[in-house]
Amino acid sequence: MDKSLEIVLNHEYYRFKLAFNRFCTLYSELRPTDGKDKKIDCYNHYVDFVSHLYEFYMGHFDYALLTQEDFYYKACDYNPKKQRKNVLTDCMLNMELAKLCRNRKDRLERGIDDILTRESSYYDNVPTKFGEHFRFIRNMTNHSSIRRVDESADISLTVFFNTYHKYMLIMYYEAMNFGNMDVELYKWHEIEEFVDLIFKTNPN
Repeated sequence: MDKSLEIVLNHEYYRFKLAFNRFCTLYSELRPTDGKDKKIDCYNHYVDFVSHLYEFYMGHFDYALLTQEDFYYKACDYNPKKQRKNVLTDCMLNMELAKLCRNRKDRLERGIDDILTRESSYYDNVPTKFGEHFRFIRNMTNHSSIRRVDESADISLTVFFNTYHKYMLIMYYEAMNFGNMDVELYKWHEIEEFVDLIFKTNPN
């Protein structure tokens, strides 16, 4: 893998992990009497989690297509001359989720502890619209679209959470195997140099 792509993917890993932790912390502290700002922040943290987890997998898919394009085109019955790329990436997300579920089920059946469940059947019945709805929610919540607040939209963030959150957790925990780097020792280049450089000209 190209070193620059590795840095970008580690950054996406850092961002979705941070967003998810912030969502969990704030959600656990929420009370019915809390103001709208905390509810909006809770929404925002989950949106950030969805967005950065999506981009993390998209980066991996772009890399996979460099060497396995024919395999994925065939597996997804994809024709780039007739179909938009989202047809391919939706399919790849479904394939990835199905693979991760098989792997976790296999580990459970071999007696390896699983943080999410003790029942191997938890990983059966992968939803066929997962990839499509994952992409839709990512786009809806990151573009200035009225669908974000339109009750007639294809799927809301609430429906997405209630339908797919368990699968998002599978994607999240499996992705954790990628980026367990030491943030202080890792080379971030422009990502960390940004603050160093502006601090030189704009000290606080």
